[in-house]
Amino acid sequence: MDKYPKEARSEEILAWFRTALARHFRTAKVLAFHCYRIDLSDMLDREGCLPLFPQGSVCMFKVAMAAAILGDKNHLALVQYVPRRPCLEDVGELVTYSRIAKPVLSLLVSPRPPRESLRMFFSLYGRYDVLEYATNKRIGILEWDPDRATPVYPMTIPPRGFPGAALESPRTERH
Repeated sequence: MDKYPKEARSEEILAWFRTALARHFRTAKVLAFHCYRIDLSDMLDREGCLPLFPQGSVCMFKVAMAAAILGDKNHLALVQYVPRRPCLEDVGELVTYSRIAKPVLSLLVSPRPPRESLRMFFSLYGRYDVLEYATNKRIGILEWDPDRATPVYPMTIPPRGFPGAALESPRTERH
């Protein structure tokens, strides 16, 4: 049984995530997997990646999807899926997980637009700082288009410097 609502299939999101990361990190091996039923640390261990990520053993939390990007440098990437309209609580949860896991990319994905209160929090008050989980790293909030099986652009937060935008254009890994 798919945990996601009918209009946003987990396999479509995972396929986009894997493909986008593989295009972005062309020289790396990308292992993307579902981990909403198992702690991230247990999933990394199951996939044989735990020794590659020193912080991995303390990732005792669940996210919808994760990817291990194995190259000259190894990276994690996270996706948290929210079937309802994302709110500040969802942002806070993913920021906390991202501070622990230290991913190169962290995305909050939903088939619905963010709640108006969250959009106003960013647009009216300019509080994009709450998205930061490390120096020069912010989570991104994506609205998922179930008909096209791709994120809605430019319906992203933050509007400029969106972390996932780089995934849309291929490049060679420089990290």
